[in-house]
Amino acid sequence: MKSDNPFTNFDFAKILNEFRLPQLDAEQLLAAHKRNIDAVNRANTLAFEGLQSLARRQTELMSQTIQEVRRATEEISSAGAPEDKIAKQAEITKRGFENALAAARELAEMMARSQNEALDVINQRIAGALDEFRSAVSSKGAPGNASSGNKSGVRIAENKK
Repeated sequence: MKSDNPFTNFDFAKILNEFRLPQLDAEQLLAAHKRNIDAVNRANTLAFEGLQSLARRQTELMSQTIQEVRRATEEISSAGAPEDKIAKQAEITKRGFENALAAARELAEMMARSQNEALDVINQRIAGALDEFRSAVSSKGAPGNASSGNKSGVRIAENKK
């Protein structure tokens, strides 16, 4: 009985033998990984520094808030009539809300800036790695590949034995 499967007598090994895979240059590979690790370290340093500055700013804002609460308490207690105290409380509440909103916006912007700086380092490294890959891959007619019979279009490193 004849099989309808077109891959029954297909020789994958024969097809794979037609593609010559390049030898890896260990020095280039190690240098690329070192650049990757350096980029991750720089990104981590930037992220950590961003978190430190964010924590410092949060501490400053907390200190300011405590001072504002102290002043507000004094202002409310110094107001004479109950109507004056209510008006002062409304004014202080509005001012506190506006200050809290401004502080939250400032902290969010600081965090976004810090994250963008760290991600820029990683993005630059990815772009560099892609450039390195493109330069390692040559067209079929590139020097060094024509005489070797390399049909894959990948520049093959010389084997140094």
